[in-house]
Amino acid sequence: MSEHLKRRVFWAIVVLILIQWVLIFRFMRPMRDTRFWPAEVPSDHFVYSREQVAKIFAPDGSCGTILYFQQNPLWFYGIQGALKCGALVPYFYGGSDPEIVRMASERKDVTHAVLFNPLYDKNGTFLNVSTERRYALRIGADFASPLRLKFIPTQGNPQVAVTVNGRDRQVIEVPSETTWELPGRPKNGDEIVIEQVSGMARLTTIDLGQKDTHFPWGQPASFAIFMPDDEKKLGWKAGPVVPFTIVDEYLKNFPYTYRAIDDEQASILLKLVPKLN
Repeated sequence: MSEHLKRRVFWAIVVLILIQWVLIFRFMRPMRDTRFWPAEVPSDHFVYSREQVAKIFAPDGSCGTILYFQQNPLWFYGIQGALKCGALVPYFYGGSDPEIVRMASERKDVTHAVLFNPLYDKNGTFLNVSTERRYALRIGADFASPLRLKFIPTQGNPQVAVTVNGRDRQVIEVPSETTWELPGRPKNGDEIVIEQVSGMARLTTIDLGQKDTHFPWGQPASFAIFMPDDEKKLGWKAGPVVPFTIVDEYLKNFPYTYRAIDDEQASILLKLVPKLN
């Protein structure tokens, strides 16, 4: 069977599955990676970016083969034009199964990878700083670049408190898009806690020197999410911890280096480059 015919057969199967998925949508939840997100978060509010999909295409409209690590981005990319592209779907094989790694290694046209954004908020926004959430950014190495946090107001006249290493607390007013910068350079062991003082703001960006994304994927840092402990009345309980090296975990057995080029909405797009032997 020719490569062109194999591609057409694969996407025909995908379309049939998609139609079935739409028909029973009311009775099922889309699959997502639950290792880094609380189970109670509903998954049927996720929104994806059409502008992100456009970045897989060359100026002449051509595209290579895409690695999809979850099913929801696969569906969205497919209906936004990626049906003409090649596709490898590691989640069918349980992640980095040797067979899918072998298939990816044999192909010379794998250009991008797409995975679910574990920092995407359940209501189609990025991270709200409110009575329902507080956060801790933990730095795992010394950085030459400054650390900047960007906030936008979403309700009332928000004020956000940023506390560095448990002692240096600063209250920031967020009347419009507002940037807070860590004094000095971020160092291994630093912890920056972010919490609400009044109103509601949204944390839209954690800038550790990356160029194209809101969050520093692949960098030695992590983001801890805390939620109210209503049962024990003890303030806050620990939620998931999202390591920004999660991208490396997905790609650890694949023969590519990567650069995160877009993390708008519910997915992350990676540009892949074959590793040199």
